[in-house]
Amino acid sequence: RLEGPGPLARRDEGPPVTSVEDLLGTRPLFASRTLSTRTHRGQSYLHAVRIARMARREDADLVFSRNLRACLIPALRGLATVFEAHTLTALQGAQDRRVLRRLLTARGFRGVVAISGALADDLIRELDIPASRILVAHDAVRLDRIALEPITTPPTTNPARFQVGYTGSLFPGKGVEWVLAAAPRCPWATFHVAGGPSSRAAELAARCAADSDLTNVVIHGELQPPDAIGLQRRMDVLLAPFSRRVESDSGIDISRWTSPMKVFEYMASGRPMIVSDLPVLREVLRPGVDALMVEPESTSALVAALVRLRDDAALRTRLATSAAERARVEFTWTARARAILERFGPGDRVQ
Repeated sequence: RLEGPGPLARRDEGPPVTSVEDLLGTRPLFASRTLSTRTHRGQSYLHAVRIARMARREDADLVFSRNLRACLIPALRGLATVFEAHTLTALQGAQDRRVLRRLLTARGFRGVVAISGALADDLIRELDIPASRILVAHDAVRLDRIALEPITTPPTTNPARFQVGYTGSLFPGKGVEWVLAAAPRCPWATFHVAGGPSSRAAELAARCAADSDLTNVVIHGELQPPDAIGLQRRMDVLLAPFSRRVESDSGIDISRWTSPMKVFEYMASGRPMIVSDLPVLREVLRPGVDALMVEPESTSALVAALVRLRDDAALRTRLATSAAERARVEFTWTARARAILERFGPGDRVQ
């Protein structure tokens, strides 16, 4: 069961997505409840109380949350509680540090899940969280929606052209700017860009329509997950050319700690990929084995990698096969949940 602090919303000016099923494109295995429909001062504390009441009323076995304050009351009451950290920045305020220190001594608190080893290192060094209380669990992929067998010849509308894909966020640093920089230097390829927010996709579409050097770029806009996965499967290669600074939707630089879900989707897609060579991504990918990893923000390096994959079908297949096998064995949500429960699961109630 997941309890959220607010409505499910697209990250633009459009209407909120009120159904988890609509957002995910599949029927979820959990219930979702909206605690409020607007942002207001102090809401994190109010939501923490509401979540604690629900956990107690429904006799929950475990509270697992990215909301630090939501973890505190259940843990103080002795309910098994796990906090998942995605950035260090969100934990550095004076109030956050006080809540964290109290949480660490609460009788129900089990531990912290960090989405990368770099984040775990920073939690230990900067916030004095004992290493014994931290589990590194990268993000993952749901395999039952993705066929794992690599496609030697992707089905495309124009097989004579090399098909290059990018799916995911269009926020600064995620990589779409480098896709557009590479496109004019690869007239033999068609570049497909899918993602949101829709306002940003519209800006990119207008830019491509007005620029004669970008006629080989197709902007698909926001796609439902099944459609995004289908697009990935039709590509010859997939791109994740992150910048050195990668911004979250709130503007925080997450490049040191990020665990991008699209990388795991790419791994499972059966298509080869080119990814920026950031230290945190080497925690997951082996350069030249699971992906070609290139210097961030280097258009020349990205183009050279594309040419290399265009000309070497055997390399494409080898990279795709290796990444897909690792996704199947190491990076599924089921494996991640199992690792978390084995380390921090509720077991007997804390008295």
